[in-house]
Amino acid sequence: MTIPTSLATPISSTAPTLSATGRETIVLTVGPASADHFMHLVETFGEATRSACRSLVLDLSAVDRIDSDLLGLLLWAHGRLSQRGAHLVLARPSAATRALLGKSGLDHVLQVSDDIPAAA
Repeated sequence: MTIPTSLATPISSTAPTLSATGRETIVLTVGPASADHFMHLVETFGEATRSACRSLVLDLSAVDRIDSDLLGLLLWAHGRLSQRGAHLVLARPSAATRALLGKSGLDHVLQVSDDIPAAA
């Protein structure tokens, strides 16, 4: 099965966008977090977790920090992907996001990468 090159249409330039970089990997670029984009992000995550991808890579380079809603969404996506043997990768998180993941112990649960993984 081939993944379409675009699974979601952004509602603005800062809304999340999905793009396929291969049959196995989807890269989701998450713009600055805001309440306005949260529901779109939920829909986009749902679409990505229902796809046949083996890896969902979230490019968080434009996100300064994450709140509890986004953190919950990350854990939900991680669980959904894990159920079918796929995995979630948080790529290029900010220092604040990295610190939060470390303080909460989630850096041992969620895979974090300084770059978009080569497999993407």
